[in-house]
Amino acid sequence: MDEKLLSAFEGRLLDNLLRIGKDNGLTDEKLLQTEDIGKRWQELAPEYMADAVPAVQDYPSFSVGCALYLGMGIAWGWDADWDTYKTAEYKSFYGDQGFDNMDDHITEHLYGLRKWTTEAKQFQDKVKQLAEATVTAIRHEGVEPQSQQAFYLFHSACKVMFFMGASIGLKRLGYKLEKVNFN
Repeated sequence: MDEKLLSAFEGRLLDNLLRIGKDNGLTDEKLLQTEDIGKRWQELAPEYMADAVPAVQDYPSFSVGCALYLGMGIAWGWDADWDTYKTAEYKSFYGDQGFDNMDDHITEHLYGLRKWTTEAKQFQDKVKQLAEATVTAIRHEGVEPQSQQAFYLFHSACKVMFFMGASIGLKRLGYKLEKVNFN
């Protein structure tokens, strides 16, 4: 698929997700990101895609949503001990049921959101809204399901969700963008 088309798709998707994230109190109007975290997506994407692609037909929102949780996990590691987490294995972010509960593992064990709490349920609902918006954006592109183009769109969508997750994670950890005057 044409790189310009993928880039345009990613831009539109990111703008929409940032709007939803800001409306839900998950993000600010700009993405919090670091070069280190972005590099981790490049390294982990092949393994992530190997888990997510087989699940996409039956669980499309979960398949893209876990990319957000992975981004949160990487952001947590960046803050906690980057020397360790910059090379952490992809599977270290799995839950006790592997990919199937990566989301629970990251929210509970890394961010301390116990799944039975109101806060955790509200957070999960907000993430679900982002994931559903992402799936809708993929479908609106009008590409044939299970085609090469669909794979590239799905990969791009997961990439955007990963960066959203990293931004959400960094915000939860207290990071924010501040204008600095160098005069």
